[in-house]
Amino acid sequence: MTTHTTHPDDQAAWIAEADWLRTQFQMAHHDIWWVKGQQMNAGNWTLLLLGALVGLGHLMGYGTDATKVGIGRVLGGLGVPVTFVGGWYVWDLFRSLVRSRRRATRIIGPLRHSAFDEAKSDPIRLTWLFPLIITLILVVALALVQWYFGNLSWLAAARAPTPTTAAATPTTAAASWEQFFDAGGVAGMLALAWQAVKEIRIWRRRPRLHIRPIVPSRDLRAWTLLTPAGQRQQKVFTLEIANTGRRGAKVCVAVFVVQRQPAGVNLPETKFTLHWAGIDYSLATTGSQPVDIAAGEDRRLDVAFTVDGQTVPGCWVAVPIALSLPPAAGQAHLPPGDYEGEVSVTSDDGATDTVKVRIQSPKHWNALDASVVA
Repeated sequence: MTTHTTHPDDQAAWIAEADWLRTQFQMAHHDIWWVKGQQMNAGNWTLLLLGALVGLGHLMGYGTDATKVGIGRVLGGLGVPVTFVGGWYVWDLFRSLVRSRRRATRIIGPLRHSAFDEAKSDPIRLTWLFPLIITLILVVALALVQWYFGNLSWLAAARAPTPTTAAATPTTAAASWEQFFDAGGVAGMLALAWQAVKEIRIWRRRPRLHIRPIVPSRDLRAWTLLTPAGQRQQKVFTLEIANTGRRGAKVCVAVFVVQRQPAGVNLPETKFTLHWAGIDYSLATTGSQPVDIAAGEDRRLDVAFTVDGQTVPGCWVAVPIALSLPPAAGQAHLPPGDYEGEVSVTSDDGATDTVKVRIQSPKHWNALDASVVA
């Protein structure tokens, strides 16, 4: 295991980045419980698929007609890749879980309180048992499925017509096992159908992020801000981000990528994480605090801005350091000219939307303009 030490010289940097580290820790914690839920879902879906194979074998006549025994062999063979994919996904999630725990461990490394000691322990030791139990359950289920199809081939032989009887009656024990497996197969197919219905309902109720069209009166406005140095007037290009779904969108992040620059301009950076309006400014040079957007809520996203009295022409991309102290954010400065780029908004729930915009960086602060690129 790789150990991470924190040098005293890093303490000041850690404190300065405390807000961003807190956000990263929250995201790591979210990843941990999300992964555990997905491991349960992976095991559940694999068991349901195995049950559906049993039910499908029964519906196709396997076990009642000796000529269809091969159908069961094929269905039983399908159980092997189904179980393998399910088990592989469970352990792939385990690796993601370990990475998230290690990231959280590095973040809390400088903290001295004994309450954090357990959280700093080996993440593998804390998390390996759960996926192992799921894997063992899947292996046992696969063994039962294979036994089921092999057992029914014997039942089919017992039922085959003989010269002295039109159809042999299976023994009492064989008939009992047949009824047991038939009931299990039907239950598996019903459970799979119910699970599919539940997933469709979740899909219909999922959050849906939508970037609304630009309305100049709303999205290109001059704002007066109160700062420690007094009032500051700035013009801001914003976008309204709506959640039109039935559930809240969690951990929403917006990114602006510059795709075309004016001739002669060579930006030092072309990808920026944007600031959500209403979140306190900070001196962070990278990243931005994610937000949650409730169902039916609109959230304003800052994209670019200018400041009354700025000493250099052009505008700035709305990253935290630029909003806090524009002269110190040269990496986010857009010299005068037309820029085209893509604004994308994503969430941990899978909701996403993208729009391509044109920003007209002005020579005078009040001339900032923007539009959607068709």
